[in-house]
Amino acid sequence: MNSILLVDDSDADNYYHQLLLEQAGIATQITTCTSALSALDYLIAALDGEHPMPDIIFLDINIPSVDGWEFLNHYSRCLTKEQRTAVIYMLSTSTDPKDLEHAEAHPLIEGYISKPLQKDWLDGLARQLESS
Repeated sequence: MNSILLVDDSDADNYYHQLLLEQAGIATQITTCTSALSALDYLIAALDGEHPMPDIIFLDINIPSVDGWEFLNHYSRCLTKEQRTAVIYMLSTSTDPKDLEHAEAHPLIEGYISKPLQKDWLDGLARQLESS
């Protein structure tokens, strides 16, 4: 795994999640974006070869200005199906059952994870990546 993109407006959450990901040794590069628009800019720059396209995106729902759901709409429009290679996990503190239902039904979302990321979950992901 080369690259992970964290999209969350909380610097504290990004710091903690980046630390956990580094300790898990899942990716060689971990990038954080504090807005959905900066994440879209990052992805477009990756298409231009400025840096690797992320293999995994951890996306918060409740981001000011452009939220996680709007990000997914822009992501679908800006990148072709072939370019959308990242596995996306919704990472949120939302307890709204509608958010969970929406995430489970959304074709671009691999899973819904309650914040914060947990070491056990990341260990499971690391084992899954090693076996694939």
